[in-house]
Amino acid sequence: MTIVDNKFAELDELLKKKNVRPRESSVEKKNTASLKTLPALPKIKFESDEKTVTMFWKNLRSFYRTAQGGGINGSQLFPALLRDYRDMLHVRYDYPVWVADEAGMEDNEIAVQSLTDLLRNALTAFAPDSQDSKILKDNIGRLELIVRESIDATATSVLFIDVMWPALQKLETQLKIKGQDGKTFSEDIQKLKSRLPQSGRLINFSHESPYLLLSVAIRVQFHLSHKKAKDTAGVLRNKLEELLRIENQKKPDANAPETLKDSYGYGASFINFDKFSSIIPESSSEMMTPQRMTRIESIVAILRNIDSYFKYDAVAVIAENLSGSIAGDWSDLFPHSNVLIADKRIIGSEAQNAFETHMKSMSEWLSAIRIARLEVEGKYIPDIHDAYFSNFDWRAFTEDEMADCPPVLLITTVNELMLHNLTEFSRLLASHKPIKTIVIKSDAEVVHSAKSMAQGYFSFPQELGALAVSHRNAYVVQSTSIHPKDLYEGYLKGMSGLSPALFYILSPKDEPGRSTYAWAGAAVESRAFPGFTYDQRRGVQWGSRFNVEKNPQADQDWPMYELSSTDEKDQKFVMNIPFTFADFASQDAFFAEHFFDIPPQYWSDDLVLFADYLKMEPTEAYSKIPFIWMVDQQNMLHKVATTHFLILYGQERLDFWHFIQEFGGINSYHVDRAVEKARQMLLEEKAKEIAALREAHDTEIEQVKQSTAREAMEKLSAILLELDTLDVKPAPRKTSPVEVTEPVAQKTFEPQSPEAVKEEETVSTEPWLDTIRCTSCNECINVNPNLFKYNGSKQAYIADARSGTYAQMVKAAEKCPAKCIHPGMPLNSDEEGLDELIKRAAVFN
Repeated sequence: MTIVDNKFAELDELLKKKNVRPRESSVEKKNTASLKTLPALPKIKFESDEKTVTMFWKNLRSFYRTAQGGGINGSQLFPALLRDYRDMLHVRYDYPVWVADEAGMEDNEIAVQSLTDLLRNALTAFAPDSQDSKILKDNIGRLELIVRESIDATATSVLFIDVMWPALQKLETQLKIKGQDGKTFSEDIQKLKSRLPQSGRLINFSHESPYLLLSVAIRVQFHLSHKKAKDTAGVLRNKLEELLRIENQKKPDANAPETLKDSYGYGASFINFDKFSSIIPESSSEMMTPQRMTRIESIVAILRNIDSYFKYDAVAVIAENLSGSIAGDWSDLFPHSNVLIADKRIIGSEAQNAFETHMKSMSEWLSAIRIARLEVEGKYIPDIHDAYFSNFDWRAFTEDEMADCPPVLLITTVNELMLHNLTEFSRLLASHKPIKTIVIKSDAEVVHSAKSMAQGYFSFPQELGALAVSHRNAYVVQSTSIHPKDLYEGYLKGMSGLSPALFYILSPKDEPGRSTYAWAGAAVESRAFPGFTYDQRRGVQWGSRFNVEKNPQADQDWPMYELSSTDEKDQKFVMNIPFTFADFASQDAFFAEHFFDIPPQYWSDDLVLFADYLKMEPTEAYSKIPFIWMVDQQNMLHKVATTHFLILYGQERLDFWHFIQEFGGINSYHVDRAVEKARQMLLEEKAKEIAALREAHDTEIEQVKQSTAREAMEKLSAILLELDTLDVKPAPRKTSPVEVTEPVAQKTFEPQSPEAVKEEETVSTEPWLDTIRCTSCNECINVNPNLFKYNGSKQAYIADARSGTYAQMVKAAEKCPAKCIHPGMPLNSDEEGLDELIKRAAVFN
């Protein structure tokens, strides 16, 4: 379940792995067996009479329109595709997550890792081969489970070593491996321990996860920027102080005995400074101007005072109404930040004021760095740079310089921002001030939005992420914290830019009996809260700035998953089920009244899956009822109907998802139009080519017809006039299988009847080929390529009748699939076997 797209598909394998769970009691084994049982279709115990069925469906259709008379128990029914997520303890996912503290940032390049990745990487470091540390590797899942069980469910974070070291000891105690294997296992435990971080914390998935990850991100960024600033300032300060020292040596009193004595320190007692002063020549170098001397001295003073400019890792302006949403105090979550609690109604203006104050300080620091570089290189020109640096502010910062500045954060909730500060927030984005806004949307605010729509029957809600994107200049992340590393990396990227940033994060509050992780994951799966990133730095083209690929099956309306089940006869079958907004809503108590559990005796073809119902035309859908698949505690499948309100809500979420897809270039209307236009153009071009080829072909056919007709008439005339146009040497001719024994007598020309002429035409005396019927099969060419050749259209003709034998001519005629070769009579009367060949050729002449 470490990847959004296949977490459902992975679940069965995860539950089957023996190393995921420790030794179980009989009760635990019974629960395990229950979890592994496939969902089953119910067996209808009795049939209802027609009147009862009619009345039930009348009430059901009334429920669909009015939402009256329904209601399900969320603790008894669960979305069928989420059935295995009722117990998250035995499912491997990205929590708990290890985060580095100050010491860990020095030793580790990676500051955020899931517990799974942390253990796997540590194991690989000292046991890269699959057979190395085999016992420990086989039980690493067991170790994960021990760690999870040892963390208090109400704790948002714990010290890593407080949990991990006892867990390693407990694992060793549980397995009780003896002998040499036990010794090796103990050694592997110690190796693993030495490879694991010696500091840091483990963060549980909770409502505070986004804040804890944010705290780590700003601390990591500050750690890097402060170190970089300290190193840069140290180098520049040393060089400027050297300039000042050299300049002091140019002063008239630089060679006075007292001055020289002070500069030599320990060796001063061995030198006569009165005589030494008298022999040192005076400096002839030009003195530095007093203005430059003062400027360098003030810059050196600023560079020495670096800690006053990097006192905090961030300035956090937090809405006062958020105080009750965390377990402790904000100073505990952001211990190194300057935390400012502001009135929720004016938090936007408070954040901008804090930004101006903070940037004034950072402008002073960065202008000092720039001036120091110019002075060291001797490139400071007062006439140019005095005016420039007197007006130097955050707008002149480079992206790297802004990344080195501790950020200004604005932290609030979506409801407060939309209700009281939307105009101010819009002005903030338009000002291009790089204030980083973190907006948390809780599950209560999802319900609040639904309530607003239900009371007004229906309205399209405003989407904060889309509003921020409309300003074009902001870095925008809409996400949940189910994948902590992705959120952490999004924080780092957004914090380092010159532009404003919005981190719009769905973070549910913990509720007894509900997996908040599954709830948050389902919100993404169901398109209730699709994730996306907008970064204007990615490119000039609008589409290049979006990334929506973290959504499961992003090219589909709803993600589809297989659900293995058993039917009434206990036969296994598989259903492809979409995970829709209705499946997500069925987890929340607010939506309970919008669901109706339908007894199996009333199931009919008029029940349509929620996703399929949304595709129907109104004329088709009015007689149908949408439903989703759910399971009960015994893994029995239920068809649960939904109301018209959920259909409208689902259509609205699907519409917003299509909006997001267009952002990411998926199923884009304009792309589809361009593809269709290109296809039509290609078809038109092909049609023109085909028409041109057909016209050329028809012209060639006509020419061949005319040529063939002319040749036929000439041959007919030659026969009638007894002329030999082919210059065949005198020999007995055969006009049929019956041999002609008497020579043809000379006769004067007499007109013949049409029937006689027709009979003459059917007699073939010389070979010929009906070229237009040729299929380019190569059979005749293969017999004799000198006898037969192709024309420009790759259709055969007889090139030279005398270049082959009569036997080859007959063989080609027999092989020709088009039967377009007519062998005629043999041209060489001396060829062997003519009697048999003439008989074979007769059928083709």
